[in-house]
Amino acid sequence: MKTNRMMITVLSLISIVAMLLCSCAKAQEVKADSEENNVTVNQTSTVRDFKDMGMSLATTTWGLLQQSTLVNDRFAIVEPVPTGGCYIREYRLPEMNEVNIGDNDNPVIDDIRGGAAPLSANGNLIIIKNGQTPIPSSDWEGTPSIIYVEESEGKFKPLITLKNNELFSMGMEACDTQDNLYSIVQVFDTETYSSLKESYLMRINIHSGETTVLKNWEGFAIINIIGIYPEGLVIQKMDHGSSLTGGPAEMSLELYSVLSNTGEDIDLSWKEGEYSTALDDQGHVYYCNGKALNMYDLASGEKVAVDQDISLGEEIDSILLLGEVIDTHIPYYIVTTSGNEILCSYDLTTGECSQNQKTYIFDGEDVRPMTIWGTYEDKYVVLSGARFIPETYSDKDGSYSIDRGYDTYSLISQNEYWNS
Repeated sequence: MKTNRMMITVLSLISIVAMLLCSCAKAQEVKADSEENNVTVNQTSTVRDFKDMGMSLATTTWGLLQQSTLVNDRFAIVEPVPTGGCYIREYRLPEMNEVNIGDNDNPVIDDIRGGAAPLSANGNLIIIKNGQTPIPSSDWEGTPSIIYVEESEGKFKPLITLKNNELFSMGMEACDTQDNLYSIVQVFDTETYSSLKESYLMRINIHSGETTVLKNWEGFAIINIIGIYPEGLVIQKMDHGSSLTGGPAEMSLELYSVLSNTGEDIDLSWKEGEYSTALDDQGHVYYCNGKALNMYDLASGEKVAVDQDISLGEEIDSILLLGEVIDTHIPYYIVTTSGNEILCSYDLTTGECSQNQKTYIFDGEDVRPMTIWGTYEDKYVVLSGARFIPETYSDKDGSYSIDRGYDTYSLISQNEYWNS
């Protein structure tokens, strides 16, 4: 039987990204004269003058579900081992030579139960291990959440350890030019370890380990970093919705300035399931409502209709923007009423929609789109295949063999990716 690390179907990818972004837009009739599809300006909003603080993202839109990251000329992948730890599999760019740092018998981190995600913060390789809280009335005492920083190749030191009732949010991480990492932490009650009490934004210096709690939120079901703008962080908040009627939760955005260390709610909110979003790093939030693509300018409060129809003529069930803008392109998935999933992109320069034409064959029969996992000079690191390797493992019941699957990656020019 073949098993693998992260070789999921496109539909599973859509479900996971939708869970992180907490939004998925259902198809609805688009009217040319509707308010959402014409330029509108919120006259009561104050124009914001952002100072560029040099913010950057340490993760992709996968947040702490990602298992790879690009650090300088190293594309690093966290590979779990049967004993509960992990080693690092790397591609060295630009040749794409593959190197293992550690292996199944020699993990670089001994325990990643709860999951682990690699981050790239100003050229530093960081691994966030998200732990597991204790289970009352059982012998399980939990395993802590820890941030590890690579001191030298393959040598990781623990930087901070959270309390046993705290977990990192599964959203994105960001960093500033002073080598500070920004992360959201969830705090659970210490009786059941299942009820969320609050969330807080923490700044961590990746060299000294010094931490500062910047802001707390109570009364929300989910708090996530979903992007950056010139002066700080874009934070998405989801309330608990209606526990009596089962109504959808309310989604809203907050700008957190790392210059003034203050947060500000903005005039853009929606019901869970109404929009999907994508952000660039210049203060623009793109959102899809049915077939229409719109933009909200964080500085001016202006709402702009970008395109009335990005469905490519398909009968759609939903359109999901994938959270980010890559070199003036917005990647998104179309899910058709017949259940097909189509990876597309919208070119903000030309206003053209197109279906992704770069594909690979998975396991001899399944055609999958190549997806971007990093930018290196004028090229992209793309997921372009898979290989299966027989491996033998041992446990208390003896030894067994499986064909373990590994994603494979390649470099492709940006022009070829978007235009072929």
